[in-house]
Amino acid sequence: MPARRGHEVSLITTTHRRPRVLALANWPTIDGANYARSEPPGLLRRADVQWLFAGLVGMTAWLGDAGMVLFVPAAAVVLSVVPAVRWAAWRRLAWRVDQKIDVEAWRTAKGPAALY
Repeated sequence: MPARRGHEVSLITTTHRRPRVLALANWPTIDGANYARSEPPGLLRRADVQWLFAGLVGMTAWLGDAGMVLFVPAAAVVLSVVPAVRWAAWRRLAWRVDQKIDVEAWRTAKGPAALY
């Protein structure tokens, strides 16, 4: 996205101690990027596998052979619910960033300018 001298560019970030860039908008060219929408999250992470292994060990130690049998449906539930929750959180974040871009567009252009 070109940004030259005299262009008005807005950077939308989080307010955390280590800010994360969520979007960039170049208003004179009516161009922008919603990074929350363009970068889908990793739905399964390495820590998830570690938690599942710890759960298998814990259920086996607590319930014995029945723990190993009950671990299979429990793991299936975890492996379906955790990615679904992460996906929903990612979609909500992308929607909220779109709203922030619209608010910034109204502020800078004094009118509606959707960049997505």
